[in-house]
Amino acid sequence: MPRKLPEEIYGNAVNLKGLYSKWPVKLFLQTFDDQEPSYKRYASINELLIIDAEKDLGLQEQEGVITFTSKYESEVRLWTEGVKSSMKILRQWCGPETRKK
Repeated sequence: MPRKLPEEIYGNAVNLKGLYSKWPVKLFLQTFDDQEPSYKRYASINELLIIDAEKDLGLQEQEGVITFTSKYESEVRLWTEGVKSSMKILRQWCGPETRKK
């Protein structure tokens, strides 16, 4: 019996350019039976952040993009704040020549 997927989850992503969003993004379950049987994904409203629904929630990495998803907005908010803090520290360590002008 296939597992029941939640209709919506929260998520965010980060790559070397930075965070996808400063806040958790609500992702909605989408099913495309016409493309491939049981192909499901979570996508933001503008579909710029897309997560494979067949993978477990939590931390994932694919092609240099790290994503974190959860049923709970508060968990994604904490992860996002941790990423922001880490990036701030890395900018300080890198010195002024790497800061945006």
